[in-house]
Amino acid sequence: MDKIKQKATVDNVVSIVNANTYLRLEDQTSDTAFYSTRRHGNVGDETPGMEDVLEAKKAKLLLKDAFDNLEFEFETVDEWVHLNIIVK
Repeated sequence: MDKIKQKATVDNVVSIVNANTYLRLEDQTSDTAFYSTRRHGNVGDETPGMEDVLEAKKAKLLLKDAFDNLEFEFETVDEWVHLNIIVK
């Protein structure tokens, strides 16, 4: 039997991500939470750290397991890893 998933709010998303990852909340709107990190990025080479990529994936998996009304935008820019989480 499938687990019934809840509908997320931005406040739910922020609480879960802040409690379970080291991603930094950059901004928040009524329907989107914007996270980033460069904790393990190489500033000199301008490359993201694999640990940071995995941390963003961890956040996505945590949220996908709990909620069914989210979309995710993931990108790397230089040493930065960005994860935007949109509540639909």
